[in-house]
Amino acid sequence: MCQSPTKKNGSTSKNRQRWRCKHCGHSFTQTNTAHTQLVRFTLFLSWVQSTQSLADFARHHQLSRRTLQRWFEPFWLIPIPTPTGDNNYDEQVFIDATYFNKQQCLLIASTTNKVLTWHWSHSENTRAYQHLLHRIQRPRLITTDGCNAALSAINDVFPNDPATPQAHTHIQRCLIHIKRNVQRYVTTRPQSNCGKALRALSLKLLKVTNNQQAAQWVTLFHQVSNQYRDWLDEKTYIDSCPKVLIPNNKRKNKHYWYTHDRARSAHRILMEQTRRNHLFAFIEQSIAVIGTDTDSPNTIYEAIYQSSTNSLEGGINSPLKALLHAHRGLPAERQRKLCEWWLLSRTKKPGDLIEIARQHDFGTNQLAKVKTATEALTDSNPTGAPAEYDTGIDTGYTHSIGIRKGQPR
Repeated sequence: MCQSPTKKNGSTSKNRQRWRCKHCGHSFTQTNTAHTQLVRFTLFLSWVQSTQSLADFARHHQLSRRTLQRWFEPFWLIPIPTPTGDNNYDEQVFIDATYFNKQQCLLIASTTNKVLTWHWSHSENTRAYQHLLHRIQRPRLITTDGCNAALSAINDVFPNDPATPQAHTHIQRCLIHIKRNVQRYVTTRPQSNCGKALRALSLKLLKVTNNQQAAQWVTLFHQVSNQYRDWLDEKTYIDSCPKVLIPNNKRKNKHYWYTHDRARSAHRILMEQTRRNHLFAFIEQSIAVIGTDTDSPNTIYEAIYQSSTNSLEGGINSPLKALLHAHRGLPAERQRKLCEWWLLSRTKKPGDLIEIARQHDFGTNQLAKVKTATEALTDSNPTGAPAEYDTGIDTGYTHSIGIRKGQPR
């Protein structure tokens, strides 16, 4: 139909009202397909949130795969609203990015059990994290894996005002990532005594759950630092070393390199995070929330916040990747839609997913716009030029097209 005004045009043999287009003369009856679309969309939601293939899902519902493809076609066009996080200040927020291929990076912000919001990007960069953080409320504690882009965005979006220390945003580094970073340099079986000590410190870091254990760990770290300071500062000078013995990654150095550079890098990771106060912020902020009834240093306060991003990586990222692996044959755009429907269903207030689809007439409004745009593009150019976009080959005579013989030129 051409979307022109219509008028009543009698009735059918079953006494249903018939309508007629004033412009093109198209005659039709108006049918209410809301219930049918509702049932089909419910099936669509069940499928996009499961790891079943379309063929298995169709077989389970005694339908053909092609039928479900035809039913689900308009639902992919429904625009999915990106939620705005409604977290309160004392809720811990986790942020992380996961890659699905080289071109799709999904940044997610969540609490311990719910998704707050998300943002699509080509890579993990500061601007992408800023877009993500602008959609949530200022939290007391943000836990991240330590990406420099995330740390920079947190400081930009939630700057701490010295005049209001009670409304600051603190950063907690994921302790599991800290342990992995240290392990990358000292390995799981270090040979040097310093490497063994740093390895033990990184493992002990994961067992810290209260303020006394945190104080003991910091004391132990300073003892290790003092004990091996001279050993970590040892240098090898280029002039005193034959050229064939100089490592390839040190040959551009002008004068020297640190002899135990890998152990030094592992030590620097722990030292830098201790200096920034990013290791035990989850304990300090737990004490701030609980409140101190006594000033005794022997009082033990157990952390109520988490020290890692496991709730986000294991509870959201991992199932999301398993879902995409099960539906890996979908085009990239539909994979994004699949992720967004799944994430929206796990927000604090997802709203009625069916109501969102009903507002867009279950995708038929968008489908009509696509058809209108396609028809506009396939119309002949009023200047007589060929169509900019067409759906087939012109069957009329064209003198420049024919059977060619001989070598191509």
